[in-house]
Amino acid sequence: MKKVIKKATAVFLALTMAMSLASCQVNEKEWAYKVGDTEVPAGVYRIFQLEAFTAAKGLVEDSSKSLFEQQIEGKDAADWINDTVDEHIRTCMAAEAELKEMGLIPLSQEDQNAIESSAKASWDPETTSTLTAKSIYGPYGVGYDSFKQYIYYNGLVSLLLEARYGENGTEPISDVDLANYLLDNYYAAHMCYYSVTSTETNATVVADAYNNYVEEYNEGNVTWEDIRESEQYRTDSVNTSPVQENVIFPKEDAENTMPETLRLGFDNTEPGKAFTTSDEGILYFFVTFNQDQAMEYVTTQRSQFLSEFKGEEIYAEMTQKSEEMGIERNDSLIKKYDLKQLEKDVNKNTSKAAQSRQEQSIAPASSGTVIESSSPASAGESAAS
Repeated sequence: MKKVIKKATAVFLALTMAMSLASCQVNEKEWAYKVGDTEVPAGVYRIFQLEAFTAAKGLVEDSSKSLFEQQIEGKDAADWINDTVDEHIRTCMAAEAELKEMGLIPLSQEDQNAIESSAKASWDPETTSTLTAKSIYGPYGVGYDSFKQYIYYNGLVSLLLEARYGENGTEPISDVDLANYLLDNYYAAHMCYYSVTSTETNATVVADAYNNYVEEYNEGNVTWEDIRESEQYRTDSVNTSPVQENVIFPKEDAENTMPETLRLGFDNTEPGKAFTTSDEGILYFFVTFNQDQAMEYVTTQRSQFLSEFKGEEIYAEMTQKSEEMGIERNDSLIKKYDLKQLEKDVNKNTSKAAQSRQEQSIAPASSGTVIESSSPASAGESAAS
C-alpha cells in the first residue's frame, strides 16, 4: 500500500504550472460524484481536472495555441478533458466498490495513517521548497482534506491490482511471468559506458578492456560483479558514474527511439551474454539479462511491471463495472469549473511567473539569493535504476 501511496502523491509534481489565481472556489462539502453512501468531493474532481488539463497541453499539436482550437484523439480538447476526468473518477469508484467486496475497505489504520502522513508531507512540507501540493492546488480552492481524498482515490486501482495479482493476491502473478514480460517487451541489461572525450589512448584502452570483458564474460571466466567492481572507481573528466546496474529500453518502436548500434547489438546477442558497441562518442559494454537476471530485477520493481502487465486489463474491467453501478454526477457543480477560464488563468499566471524570473535574473547580486525550482524531466525512452 505504501508504494501505491508514494506513486499517487508523486503525480502532483507534474503540475508545475504557475497557478496563483483561482477562477472559482471549491466547496469541499459538495459532491461531484456519488453512488449510495459514497461521495467523491468537489475538490477531488478539481484536482483530476487540473491533471487532465496538464496532460492535454502535452498532447495537442501546437501548445502555443489555445487548447480549445485543437483536438486530441479525434475529440475537441474540452471534450477529451471532460471525458478523461469522468472515466477516471468512475473507474476509481468501481475499484473502491470491488475492494469493499474483497473486505479491503475500509482501509486498515496503518494504511490510513500512511495516507495522512503522505498528504501532510506533500501538502505543506516543513522544507523551503516552493513546489508543494498546497501551492499548486490551493489557489484553485482545493483544501487539504480534498488532497488527502485525492491520494486515496488515485491509489485505488493500483491497490486493487496488488490485491488481485500481487504476491499475496487472490490470483498472484509469479516472478517468472513478470520476468518473461520484461524480456518480451524490453531490452534489459547491466551496462558500463565511457564518453570518448579525453585522449585517444584512454579510449583505446577502454575499448580493449570492453572487448576483453566480452570474451571473458561469455566464456564464463568473470561475472558481472567482477566487472562492476573493476569499473566503479575508474572515472574520466566527464564520466564520474560509468556503471549502471540495470538499464531497460522498450522494444516497441525501438527502430525510431533507440540508436541502431545498440538495438542491433541486443538483437544479435543471446540472452545472458555480453557485447560491446559505440554510438556518438560513447563506448558501451552490456551484459544482457537471462531469465534469472530478469527475475532478480523484477522482484525489485514488481509494482511497475505488474501495472504494465495487468494494469490496462484491470482498468478496463473497472471501467465496465462503473457503467453498471448507477453512479450519479453533479453536473450543476461541474459546470462551475469552466475550462476556458482555467486556461486563461494558467496563461496569465505563467506569464507573471516568467516576468518574475526575468526580473530576478537581471537584479544585482546584492539584492538577495534567487532560488529556482525545476520540474523533473523525462529521461527519454530508457529507464535505469
